[in-house]
Amino acid sequence: MRLSKFIRANTDDIERAWNDFARRLAPFADELNDSVLRDNLRSFLTAIAEDMDSLQSTDEQQSKSEGHGPRGGALDIITAVHARARLNSGVNLEHVISEYRALRASILSLWVRSAPEKADIQLSEVTRFNETIDQAIAEVVRRYASKNEMFNDRFLGALSHEIRNPLNAISLGASILDRSPLEKAQRDDIARIQKNIKRISRIVDDLAIVVRSRTRVGLPLSKQSSDIGVITEETLEEIKVSNPNALFKVEKIGDLTGTWDKLRLEQMIFNLASNAVTHSSDKQSRIVVREVDAEIILTISNRGRPIPEAEQQLIFEPFVHKDGSAPAQPSSGLGLGLFVVREIVEAHKGSIEVVSNELEGTTFTVRLPRISGD
Repeated sequence: MRLSKFIRANTDDIERAWNDFARRLAPFADELNDSVLRDNLRSFLTAIAEDMDSLQSTDEQQSKSEGHGPRGGALDIITAVHARARLNSGVNLEHVISEYRALRASILSLWVRSAPEKADIQLSEVTRFNETIDQAIAEVVRRYASKNEMFNDRFLGALSHEIRNPLNAISLGASILDRSPLEKAQRDDIARIQKNIKRISRIVDDLAIVVRSRTRVGLPLSKQSSDIGVITEETLEEIKVSNPNALFKVEKIGDLTGTWDKLRLEQMIFNLASNAVTHSSDKQSRIVVREVDAEIILTISNRGRPIPEAEQQLIFEPFVHKDGSAPAQPSSGLGLGLFVVREIVEAHKGSIEVVSNELEGTTFTVRLPRISGD
């Protein structure tokens, strides 16, 4: 008996074999229960057999093997129901994939034991069966990933939003106290509060940018005419408050005015310069801001352990951390600093690149059009 026909004719045996096999999949056995896949097992087996018997072109087979098979059919609908039930019950993805592994093994084992005729054993059909199971697994993975991403994005969005209200209240209280007659020690305490308020505010801003990036919502810009040379100097002075030993050598060349979001550029320069200070062997950084035709080019260089070539693009990804000996830990401490820099630069229609080697040290180069688009 051919495999697809065998599946249709032996649903009871397959169900019992799957249940027994699943019980042996330690350490997942305790998480599996008879009602999970069983409720939809007959419909699922029918959908598998129908998919195996349907006509499939070479291109369609290739597409399915690459995980791009057609979606929305009976198989995907049943798989979606199963995935939703498992998600709602809190079972993790590894457990769910184990269920499908058990089902695949049970069907093939029973079919082989049934001693099919030689003419019924067709490699193409077994391949179709495996592709169909893989398609179901791919759909489960996609839905788990989508659910996790949605949860993470909502959590980050809510976190960044909810922190702002108490943070603003603390900032307002500190400002009011700062205008009161106080002793020097008390003013020093207020200065420390305000410094940490700014730090938390920057972290919240970084998280908000991550959420916008993941939900594909563009970074909003409030543009105005400003001088990036002045912005750079003001931002560096702020960094020196927290890093009094930091030494910046700044060079400004040409007309550095343009139309940008001033606050975003401050955030970009703060992250880049803080990163340079953190990973400089002598706490010194050289910053050059110059006019080149219709662009402004900003470079930030420092001496220190070079970034390995294989990691030079990874450092711009979110939540990327390095150990203490590596040169790319962003200033926020969350692994967001350089990611935020890239998002701000790209929102301004600019570009950023890094060159790092033992001889020349590390240099980040930002190119910004003088008028940064619409």
